Amino acid sequence: MLWATIKKKWQDDTLSTWLILPYCWYIIFLLLPCFFLFKISFSPLSNGPLPYQSMMHHNGSGHFSIIVSLASYINILKDPFYRHAFKNSLVIASLSTFFCLMIGFPMAYIISQSRRAITLLALSIIPFFASFLIRIYAWIHLIGTKGVVNQVLQFFGMKTIALMHTKYAVIIGMVYSYLPFMIFPIYSALLRIDPDMIESAQDLGCLPVSALWRILIPLSMPGILSGIIFVFIPTMSEYLIPEILGGDQSIVLGRILWSEFFMVRDWPLAASMSIVMMILAYVPIFLFNKIKRHLQNRMT
Repeated sequence: MLWATIKKKWQDDTLSTWLILPYCWYIIFLLLPCFFLFKISFSPLSNGPLPYQSMMHHNGSGHFSIIVSLASYINILKDPFYRHAFKNSLVIASLSTFFCLMIGFPMAYIISQSRRAITLLALSIIPFFASFLIRIYAWIHLIGTKGVVNQVLQFFGMKTIALMHTKYAVIIGMVYSYLPFMIFPIYSALLRIDPDMIESAQDLGCLPVSALWRILIPLSMPGILSGIIFVFIPTMSEYLIPEILGGDQSIVLGRILWSEFFMVRDWPLAASMSIVMMILAYVPIFLFNKIKRHLQNRMT
């Protein structure tokens, strides 16, 4: 009896010890970088070895004072260039998420109803076995001035389309790259829906469109909201796709952050933009939780 009690206590302590590891990972690789980013965003700009000054300033009398600079945040609010970058990133991320949803929901539904669901899911992620950079560069040969799309249009006697170095090319690249992030959560949500519910609704006279809007979409809403978050947040801060497909005309946050950190070396401004971008990225997560709680209250 004593041995069983000691063994159970040891197992409980071991489990508690293992549960500490995720919290340590969370603190070291998420909270600490965010803390340093937050600290840099309120630091004055410096021309020294580090692109920012320490917030602790020695006043010469043996005392230290804390210097907090709001210049970076004020610059972001006043400069129309940065406001345009935020607006452009929001528009591109919203459109990319919308098109991913419009394409991903039917694909997820077809996969969930198919007997070869595993094969179809594998086909949807096969492009991920190739390098992300190679896949994006491949789009240059598809939508470029002399790409496959324009060659087909010329073959049929139609005018060529200038897609490269436009926001349309960026959206195409975003949708292609992040579509699986929309398909998988919706597919998981659709699997939990009893197919007999759709059949019963149709037997009672419900049209397919009404069954879609009244049954299928509300029940799969958690997967839809998860897919929106998984797509919107990374597209909001994407750097490589706008750099390759958008060119100089694509003014988005990812490119400006890279330029401010590594070329201009204005780390306080770049850190401030990162903080604002994280706040904007938290908005869909907050809305997701609100909608999820609302749906749970309606179901109960």
